[in-house]
Amino acid sequence: MTPLACLTRGDSSPRGKSRVYFCCHPDDQSAFLKPVADQILALQNCAVWYDPEPGAPLSPDRREELAQMQLFVVPVTSRFLTAPSPALSEEFPLALEQHIPVLPLLQEPGLESIFNEKCGDLQCLDPNQTDPTALPYAEKLKKFLDGVLVGDELAAQVRAAFDAYIFLSYRKKDRKEAQALMRLIHENDFCRDIAIWYDEFLTPGEDFNAAITQALEKSGLFVLAVTPHLLEKPNYVMEEEFPRARDAGKPILPVEMNATDRAGLEAAYPGIPPCAGAATLPAGLRDALRGLALREHTDPKHDYFIGLAYLAGIDVEVNKEKGANLIQSAARDGLPEAMEKLADMYRTGDGVKRDYEAAIQWFERAGAIREAEWQKSPSLDTFQKLARTLSGLYILSYDCKKLTIAEKAVRQILSACKQDWQRFRSPVAYRASILWRSELSSLLLAKGDVAGARVVLNQVIREEEELSMETDILRALYEKRGTISLSEGRFSAARSWFERSISLWEAEFSSLPTHGAVLSLSNLYGECSTACRESQDIAAAQNWLDKAISLLFSQLDLKQDVRIRRTLGHCLYEKGLLLQQTSDQNGALVCFKNSLQIAKDTANSYDEYDDKHFLALLYSQIGTWYLKQGQMESALAYYEKGLAICKRLSDKYSCLGAFQDLGGAHIDLGALYMAQGRFSEAHEQLNQSLFLCQYCVRLSPSSRYLFNLGSVRLQRGLLFASAKEYRLAKLELIEAEQCFLQLQASDSFLKTNESLHKTRLLLSRLPR
Repeated sequence: MTPLACLTRGDSSPRGKSRVYFCCHPDDQSAFLKPVADQILALQNCAVWYDPEPGAPLSPDRREELAQMQLFVVPVTSRFLTAPSPALSEEFPLALEQHIPVLPLLQEPGLESIFNEKCGDLQCLDPNQTDPTALPYAEKLKKFLDGVLVGDELAAQVRAAFDAYIFLSYRKKDRKEAQALMRLIHENDFCRDIAIWYDEFLTPGEDFNAAITQALEKSGLFVLAVTPHLLEKPNYVMEEEFPRARDAGKPILPVEMNATDRAGLEAAYPGIPPCAGAATLPAGLRDALRGLALREHTDPKHDYFIGLAYLAGIDVEVNKEKGANLIQSAARDGLPEAMEKLADMYRTGDGVKRDYEAAIQWFERAGAIREAEWQKSPSLDTFQKLARTLSGLYILSYDCKKLTIAEKAVRQILSACKQDWQRFRSPVAYRASILWRSELSSLLLAKGDVAGARVVLNQVIREEEELSMETDILRALYEKRGTISLSEGRFSAARSWFERSISLWEAEFSSLPTHGAVLSLSNLYGECSTACRESQDIAAAQNWLDKAISLLFSQLDLKQDVRIRRTLGHCLYEKGLLLQQTSDQNGALVCFKNSLQIAKDTANSYDEYDDKHFLALLYSQIGTWYLKQGQMESALAYYEKGLAICKRLSDKYSCLGAFQDLGGAHIDLGALYMAQGRFSEAHEQLNQSLFLCQYCVRLSPSSRYLFNLGSVRLQRGLLFASAKEYRLAKLELIEAEQCFLQLQASDSFLKTNESLHKTRLLLSRLPR
């Protein structure tokens, strides 16, 4: 078994640092290990462990090593979710089984729902977030790491809370016996607050002499795990550790873990005391530790520190149950730090079963105490503690769709920001108020309160324009404001806001034409095009799309940033749709086929879900183009290629989105067969689509799934009407009407009204 390797800040020793395990598909390690580790190490002084030769099944020893970790970090890719590897089949389940938190980092767009379907309802972070008015990814990552790992300052407080230290000496090949001995020691309640030093997670080549000297000096007892391996020569225990402890006058307690020759022990370890066994260990420990203060603490903060020690394995063995019990006790006694930690534990499944409801409740209780502390003694420190607690409550409740709780939390934060600004004129409070009001506007949009979101954002924009004029914030606020207008159907206003954002981008673009800036600006051009298209200004819409395409072509570098190629492909597709509206059918086909070529290259190179999904969409679109031109053979060829991709995606991912796409591909073929008069084959295709669409709506009655269900019902109505089965046609069309009416009530799809009108027109023409 290859030893685990680790990355630390400045290649420092991993000893005593929080333990993070990097878990991924073997083929992803070279791409993601260093960037992910760098992100984590920039925020936490921990050790990021990894397997230098990943891919082998877990051995019992490796499972024991991984069970000592405090966090598993997983870069989530299509490969991780679909290609077999121990990362998904063994390491990830081990973390859940051992109640070790898992941090999924989404490395590709569109994977969150697939991840949740395969791995459960874990909260994911998206490193590719770019909106400067949203809570930054780095802040969310820091909040997660702070909630799981124990930082240097807190670890020092934890270590200071121990009554005494025991130095545990053992042969490295006796690791299991040493861990069993630690558990035996801590089974005695009077030893609960005794720390144990042992050289865990050895790093090849590291010099332990200095660390051992320091550990022996502060230890009140030298415990020796006795097995026949101690008699083998040479060994470090015999040559260094035991002589040092004996010469320093440390009390020595040998514990016989496996039967060992006594005479051989006395010869190899002169002065060794008689061995204790499991039955006599408690008495031996009491005698050896006599004079030390043992378990005289009733302070909840002390219980909290010792609980952290067992939860994280800080100078004791990892014992999640004991750690959780101590932290729960301190939380029930009203310690806000313990409440916040307990909330994080329930949020991440750290030592307890993951329970988002319980996490929210503990965040709320901690928030009430932090609020009282801040009101009683207003300062930057109490303000930041209150803001940290409430932001944790906000993030979790928002992710759990508990929007009322999330809104209450963000309004509490804003109230605190306002009061802090009035009292101290703190720039921290002002900047926080800008970001949190922008966040509030997003939350109100999620709740459907578009007018409320508009009012909040207008106020933020006015203040930002008057006081700060920080361009990156302002241009993002303008874009968000445009998005609100677009959702309200106020297309001219949306265009105006997008153009204001564009003007700020273009003013600075020449000085920082990074790929990220290219993508942001081209996406803005695309949004502006959408606003123009919806207001029926097709020429302006095409002009904005042409600007996006020109910009992307000017920066196109096939080896550096695949995101530019993807965006270019989508812009060409959108331009094709626009050209269809202007009846330039040939121009539309050229755009679709150019987009198809980019999509094929990208899908073949990266094998990611979204690329394959877009490729299938393009085959469908081109097939429909040929169908409308009456070129049935070409239409069939493209539809069949799209169907084949959708089948592979549904087999590979087994997720609702893939099933939905497959249902749509069957609708396409059904429509084609109907146009050819092949009613039996059309019926077969539409039956398959109906089954898939009903399944998706049953599991998730979202607008997208409802629209496809309405569409297949409409197609079946057309089919039955063509076959003169009018009773069946009427039943299908009534079902389609209900789907579209439900969509119209939520105002979710621009195509809904057109489809509803078509359905009702067909119903009116059916014979009574």
